[in-house]
Amino acid sequence: MPIDANPVPAADPFLLRLYKSCTEPRRWPEIMDLLCAELGAHSAIVQGLVLEGPRAATFWMAHDSRTNLAPYQASISDSGNPRLDRKRLHSSVGRLVRDEDLFDGDEWPIQQRLQQQLSALGYGRFLGGLISVGPGYYMALALHREVGDNGDFSDREKDRIAALLPHFAQALQLTQSVACSRSAEALLRGLLERWKCGLIVCDADGHVLWRNEQALMSLTCGGGLRLRNGMLYAATAESQQRLELALRRQVGRNAPGFVVLDAGGRRWQLAVQELQPATVGSAEPLLLIALTGDQPAGVISAESLVSLFELTDAESRLTSALVAGSTLEEYAVRRGVELSTVRYQLKQVLAKTGTRRQVDLVRRVLCSAAAYVVGSREQIVRCR
Repeated sequence: MPIDANPVPAADPFLLRLYKSCTEPRRWPEIMDLLCAELGAHSAIVQGLVLEGPRAATFWMAHDSRTNLAPYQASISDSGNPRLDRKRLHSSVGRLVRDEDLFDGDEWPIQQRLQQQLSALGYGRFLGGLISVGPGYYMALALHREVGDNGDFSDREKDRIAALLPHFAQALQLTQSVACSRSAEALLRGLLERWKCGLIVCDADGHVLWRNEQALMSLTCGGGLRLRNGMLYAATAESQQRLELALRRQVGRNAPGFVVLDAGGRRWQLAVQELQPATVGSAEPLLLIALTGDQPAGVISAESLVSLFELTDAESRLTSALVAGSTLEEYAVRRGVELSTVRYQLKQVLAKTGTRRQVDLVRRVLCSAAAYVVGSREQIVRCR
């Protein structure tokens, strides 16, 4: 039977719940329970399939609350399910099929063995549908009657399934898209939270909408910049005036702006850039502030210097300390070694990095890949 022979009315309550599950995955069992109740099915499973060689593999699945997949995985599993063979998938794309439609006459032993295995798990007569959702990717819906119920699905039930299948395919794609977007957003947020400088998203009035962990630490450490009632403030009237001017000036500009604020005994450097311009009917433009103080904003990993410059462990620890602002004398005292030893290590480091002076060494390291790697939370805490 061809799929989508009788389109579903747009106001169908089932569709409203189906598409709501795309953003609330926990609702999928409820959707499948409703489908079972409407069609008299004992089990309903929707799968995302990808063709891998001679058979398909499941990359996503949802099922009714009654179905327990553990026995299926233990006794049959996808790798042992002949319904997922490539040739049977190709023959069932775009139509409703029973086992009698999937297996040729000479394949009766294969069909019989599968049905016996499923019967032992409580699954009776089968009806399924398959829709392509991309090259090599499919949405499959599998319905089973209860064991002992030998009645076939009625024409009305088949019409209903055929009409719903395109919506299930669309819901699968939307569910995957939302999941990927949320995963990407979580990954990006995680990286920004661990970024070596403070990052703040605010509007042109200084109302803070988001800030990363480094910015929060900078704004709550008693310095000249702080958060108060969700607003960004400078400690002095002069600094506050410069901050407000810098924020307003960036509205409508493509190039970033820079401002230095001397407040609270510290010097703060801000790079401000318009992140989202205002449009007709939209909210205020959003600005991104990159915030650094006069303290080290991060830690150069000694391990990274070993890999990049072929330094020894001792040489890499010294280099990391120098980049963080330590002097040779301070480093020698902290490590409990002679100053002459530290000077010899520095001489070796300069030779291996192709630099002549300590300032050149620091510049070389800060221009290396090690300076652009996001630090761990522990490193961020230690550098304050």
